[in-house]
Amino acid sequence: DDSSVDAIFGFEEDGKIIMVNNAAVGLFQYSKQEFLHSCRDDDNNISNNMNMIINMDSVFGQLKEGTCCLVARKKGGGMVPVDVTIKELSSCSNTTKRRFMAHFRDVTQQKQDKSELIRHERINQGILEAALDSLFQVNEKGIIQMVNQASLDQFQWERD
Repeated sequence: DDSSVDAIFGFEEDGKIIMVNNAAVGLFQYSKQEFLHSCRDDDNNISNNMNMIINMDSVFGQLKEGTCCLVARKKGGGMVPVDVTIKELSSCSNTTKRRFMAHFRDVTQQKQDKSELIRHERINQGILEAALDSLFQVNEKGIIQMVNQASLDQFQWERD
């Protein structure tokens, strides 16, 4: 589906790609022709299958609930973190090969945002711990979520 912002592939059980959307072309930097027809990969091997971007054996090994997070290869060797969901399609044709649909969501920005949030949390934690006055973080129910070292020292509490 070319209206999707996420990369979508249709492929057979041997990994041969039979459908690819424009988002996949943009994310992985291969043309539709390269995905759908025999081509040479970065190691000069002829390839036209899902192993161009991911190790299919490892994906099927990791899939528990239908989705796993892994790093996929772009054309030229670049890497991109993705969440991958693979579903088997029911067969309504006479083909003996099983067919699958793979959905790839680029999580690069999500990972960067998480790293930035952790960095800010650590800075805030350092500021709170460095304060000379007792400081408490209390939630909307009045339950203490965090105390600084000055509070522990003043009230002779332990962090538990």
